[in-house]
Amino acid sequence: MTGSIGAALADFVAHMPPQDMVLNLSYVLNVVTMFLRKMLPLRVGLVVVSAGFLAFALLVGNFSMVAWNCVFVVINVVQVVLLLLEKKKIHLSPELEVIYASLFASLPRRDFLFLWNMGQERTCENGAYLARNGQTQKTICLILEGAARVEKDGQLIATLGQQAFVGEMSFFTGSTASADVTAQGRLRFNEWSQARIQALEQLKPELLNKMWVILGQDLSKKLQR
Repeated sequence: MTGSIGAALADFVAHMPPQDMVLNLSYVLNVVTMFLRKMLPLRVGLVVVSAGFLAFALLVGNFSMVAWNCVFVVINVVQVVLLLLEKKKIHLSPELEVIYASLFASLPRRDFLFLWNMGQERTCENGAYLARNGQTQKTICLILEGAARVEKDGQLIATLGQQAFVGEMSFFTGSTASADVTAQGRLRFNEWSQARIQALEQLKPELLNKMWVILGQDLSKKLQR
């Protein structure tokens, strides 16, 4: 019985028109693709499926179907390329490697580099203000080299060194700066506009949430001193 069913199926396939064979094979591949969970194999599968439907459309002369499947092939090929680029290892400079490992290790390297490049590296000389008591703080700074003095009413509260943030309290609360922060000698730092970081809510909301956590951890360490 099984042999007769197999023979009948083989005979059916053997007499199937080429376009029907291509169409059915494409549907089989489409079903297989539905079970793929990882994005890269899924996109590759969709390229193959769309190419199959494209071949069928060419065989039967359905040019609307040809046009649409050309679009699907191009879209998924582009997505495959983007996914492969994301898998490439991101190389950081020795300084950024240390900063990444110390503060931003919870981020994928690509997101860290994206976030870092949103800022601008700057330098200032002794006595320059990074924040002024009672004034609106529009930036967040990360000290890269040198130190900064935190003073209130002329009294030294703390000294901030490398890998310390300046301005995160204002970022969290939306209030004005609660102390003066000035450079103690020459200072090099990376500076982000608070507005640009907040814009991540639309661009990369997950990255913004992780940035909140990183700044919160820095603030917690300062409060424990």
